[in-house]
Amino acid sequence: MRSANMISSSSFSASPKCCHYMPLLVLSAFLAISYAVLSIGASYLALNQAVYAIASLVFLVHSIFTIMYFSGLKDQNEWIMIPALVVEILLRIVMGFVLLAMWFAYVLFLFDIIDFASPIDSIKPVNFLLVACLLSTIIYAMLIRILFPYYDGYRHIKKLNDRERMYGSSVMQASCSSRPTAV
Repeated sequence: MRSANMISSSSFSASPKCCHYMPLLVLSAFLAISYAVLSIGASYLALNQAVYAIASLVFLVHSIFTIMYFSGLKDQNEWIMIPALVVEILLRIVMGFVLLAMWFAYVLFLFDIIDFASPIDSIKPVNFLLVACLLSTIIYAMLIRILFPYYDGYRHIKKLNDRERMYGSSVMQASCSSRPTAV
């Protein structure tokens, strides 16, 4: 009797609609709203400079993909979640290259190979670059950390759907091959 209780409790899998994935639902909804707000803010800045128009478009597209992830998590559909994961991973890769370029510029500035003027007059350029690189590294580490629950949510939904497809399939799951015989 004890083993039956252990089997039933160990085979239990928390549903994303339950409170186990509620923080991920809240996080994806929050990110979708924040990307939309950033898109609106960047489009307002785009009235003066055209560079912000590209940022506005990127934030808008990213917001749409995050909404797709949210709806895929809510409806337990992993196919809707895949584009959002791809966009998140590509964004992290691009941000990593930008961060690497910032650190490279900092090292070049230390050896007086490039010249840089600080946008804040009271801070030396070397200190500004160091603080900008450190803050960017911390933000990048947090954004990488946010990516792991996104992937875990996708993996959990995929596992649930694969299990449901496997049990619902009309194809026989057991092998009925016989042992080889001697002729």
